Amino acid sequence: MERSVTAVLGQDVVLPCRYRAQEREQVEQVTWLKRGPGGHSAEVAVLHRQHGQHVQEAYAGRVLRQTDGALEDGAIVLRNAVQGDEGDYECHLITFPMGSFEGHLTLKVLDLSDASVLGHTEEWQEGMEGATLTCLGDGNPPPSYNWTR
Repeated sequence: MERSVTAVLGQDVVLPCRYRAQEREQVEQVTWLKRGPGGHSAEVAVLHRQHGQHVQEAYAGRVLRQTDGALEDGAIVLRNAVQGDEGDYECHLITFPMGSFEGHLTLKVLDLSDASVLGHTEEWQEGMEGATLTCLGDGNPPPSYNWTR
């Protein structure tokens, strides 16, 4: 199942991974991977039923398990999202006795930077003409501007 998750730059985001186990079935391990260029995947974190969690050094201090308890909920929290976190992620579950399952999601990181208006002065009065204003801003996705009078 392909999902899309949106984060705001600098804020925490939950990457969901939920599995509905059948009777007498247990999730033993959840592995999170980030897909890179050329189809290469890099490990982010491993959650294990008995051994706890292991987070790769590149994500140390930024990735933690969302909830304690059974691994049927293998969601992780990615803290302080950065632009480099954007991309495709895989959640691989190993269950006993049913085997392996995986899910995919795409993370989009929005940069909601402020826009600034140049050319504005406090000396303006209603009815004045000939003003030249410039709106500057950047972000992801790039912002669009609408002027009204």
